[in-house]
Amino acid sequence: MKLQSLEEQWVSKFLKIDSRSKIGGIKTSFCMAKKELKKVFNLNSYEWWRNHRRVVTFGLFLSIFAFYLGNPFHKEAKVKDTCAKLNSSFQFTGDEAMKKLNLKEIKNYNNRELANYYCERYLGIK
Repeated sequence: MKLQSLEEQWVSKFLKIDSRSKIGGIKTSFCMAKKELKKVFNLNSYEWWRNHRRVVTFGLFLSIFAFYLGNPFHKEAKVKDTCAKLNSSFQFTGDEAMKKLNLKEIKNYNNRELANYYCERYLGIK
């Protein structure tokens, strides 16, 4: 048996490559068998999916459910924020509030009054 360098011994143990895998004088540290490459970089996506499908499916279901529950709360928070900005220190004009609240303009009425009326009714203020 030939004596191998410490590097070659370590690489051959780590990659499970024996001395017969030398191709054209290339050392074992520079070549890697296809099977070992697949294991090292986890290139078999079916195996990954088979091992992680429950976690991924549960995570996707949980994300969709959270979006479904959070959407109405997000819309309500947006309306409350718009109403608060409209009524505090004139941060919004009536036109901006009408756009953000998706309200239609009515003739002979001020846009600010319409937005304030909508906010009062939405928030339950009389």
